Amino acid sequence: MFNRRKQIILEAETPENTGLYKPRLIFTEDMLIEKEDEYLFRYHANQLPDLELNQLSVEALQVDLSSSPISIVALFRNTLENSFHVDGLPLLVLDDANRLIGRKVLTTEDIPEFVPMSSMPCWLDFSEEELFLTEEENFPEKIRLLFSLEETHDLEIPPDFLDAEARRVRQTFYSTPTLKNEEVNVMNVWNEKNENRMTGLFLIRNGYEQAIQLGTLPLQLMNGEQILQTLQVALTSPIEAKTTLAIKVVLDVTEWQDQDVLQFRVAQA
Repeated sequence: MFNRRKQIILEAETPENTGLYKPRLIFTEDMLIEKEDEYLFRYHANQLPDLELNQLSVEALQVDLSSSPISIVALFRNTLENSFHVDGLPLLVLDDANRLIGRKVLTTEDIPEFVPMSSMPCWLDFSEEELFLTEEENFPEKIRLLFSLEETHDLEIPPDFLDAEARRVRQTFYSTPTLKNEEVNVMNVWNEKNENRMTGLFLIRNGYEQAIQLGTLPLQLMNGEQILQTLQVALTSPIEAKTTLAIKVVLDVTEWQDQDVLQFRVAQA
């Protein structure tokens, strides 16, 4: 287990003349690294491939499940020539099947400053809203971290969404490429039948530079390929420019409660 305390420890940089660089390992003033952990950090830093000039990379070293909800020990490496700050840079967490299971927007509170040409460990604490696993799923020990440079829309989730529903919405939203300009589409995120209630989660994505008013969302309740019911879901509020709106639809399906494969489908125009 990697531990963290408070003290500055710096290591000398070893320059490379091959066009590739192995950034020096440093420990900043908000850490005191025990000797055993220092060896582990050094081992991981030496095992990683060298970087070209002007690169920024991140490696996950350990998942700490003892914190709430989780903390990830990561090694940030850069071969930039000047110090810099990150504020608003999204970091994605993928499992071994490349499924998005978490997303954190890095700020100066997470990493106050990047020292040039350095490898620096960092403890990243994730909140519940930054994790997308269901309550039944365990957080995997094997993960990958990636920076995301893609610009995303604003995401609006109404307050009546349950925590599990909001997690599903965020996972789908951040796993899907951002819309092109002047495009609108609807995504079916999740369908669930619970006794006589059918719940569907949808994302309405507005790629326009101005707000749009759709009025209604046409849906069909399906049993396989059979249309059981057509409904028009009222959309009372406009969808703002460059915004994705989450919609929850709940329908009484007592009439079809013996059907096990019910699902919603967006009706084709």
